[in-house]
Amino acid sequence: MNINMMNERPIVSVAVLAYNSSKYILETLESAKKQTYERIELIVSDDASTDNTVEICKNWIEENRTYFINVKLLTTSQNSGTSSNCNRLINNAVGEWVKLIAADDILFEDCIEKCVKFVNEHPSVKWMVGKTLKYENIIDEDHLIKSDTLYTSQRLSVLTGSLEEQQAAILNYSFIEAPALFINAKILRDVGGYNEKYQLLEDWPMNKKLLEAGYKCYFLDDYIVGYRKNENSVFNINSKLFNMRYQESLLEFYKSELFEYHNNCYRLNKRFHYLLCLFYQKMRLNNTKKINKISYSALNKLIDILL
Repeated sequence: MNINMMNERPIVSVAVLAYNSSKYILETLESAKKQTYERIELIVSDDASTDNTVEICKNWIEENRTYFINVKLLTTSQNSGTSSNCNRLINNAVGEWVKLIAADDILFEDCIEKCVKFVNEHPSVKWMVGKTLKYENIIDEDHLIKSDTLYTSQRLSVLTGSLEEQQAAILNYSFIEAPALFINAKILRDVGGYNEKYQLLEDWPMNKKLLEAGYKCYFLDDYIVGYRKNENSVFNINSKLFNMRYQESLLEFYKSELFEYHNNCYRLNKRFHYLLCLFYQKMRLNNTKKINKISYSALNKLIDILL
C-alpha cells in the first residue's frame, strides 16, 4: 500500500535543519509534536554539530516517536552546509509535501493543517509560502518584533502576482520567506534539489530554480511559523554578515546566475559588499561587538548609495 494514499490527507514530512541547535531544538520538536494535523513524518538532519544536539534529539525521539507516522534522525561526520543538509532531508522524505524548519524556529500548532487545506483547495499549487512572526531570541508574546516591515505592499504584490512577475522579481531579491515555505517533494527532486555549490545559501537559488521551471509560488495570508531572530539561526541573514563562507556562496550565486541580468554598477556593488566582509575578517573585526555591526551596516549602506 502506498504510504501517500488518501491525497486529501497526504503525508507531510516536517524536515528539521539542525546545527549546534541544542539550546532551542526541543522547542522545534515539540512544535512538530503538537500539530493538529496527524499524518506527519518527522526528519531531523544534523550537520555535524559540535554540541549535544544529536544526543538531545535521540532522547526526545525515543520518548515521542509514536506521535508520528515515521521518524528519522540523519547525521553526518563533516559539516557540509545548509544546501547539502536540505538535500539530505528531501532525499530521505517519504511525504508528498515537505515543511522545512530550522532547529530554532517553531511551527504554530495549525501550521501543517492550514497548508494542507490550502493546497487541497488550490490543486494547481506545487509550492506556497505563509507568513512568519518574528521574535527576539525568545518565542513568546513579550519578545514579538512588532515593528517588522517584511510584508510591504510591494512584496505582497509580488507574492500574489503572476508567474512572470515573480520570475522578474527573483532576479533582484529573494521575496519568499524560507521559514514559511511548504513545497511538494516531487518538484524539489525534479529540479535537481538544492545547489550545493552555494553551501550556505539555499533558499534564493532554489526559489529561482522553481520559478524558472514554471512553478508559481502561491501565498497563504496567514501566520504559520515563528522565527527566532538570534545570532546562530540557520535562516538568519544578520548572523551571516561576517561569515565568509556565506558571503562566498552569495557572491558565487550572483556571478553564476544573476550578473548577466544586471549592469556593471550592480556587479561592482555586490563585489564591494564581499570585499568589505573580507576586510572585516582580515582586520579581525568580524565579531558580535555592536560597534563593528553598526560600522559594517553603515558602510554597506554607503556602498548601496554610491553604486
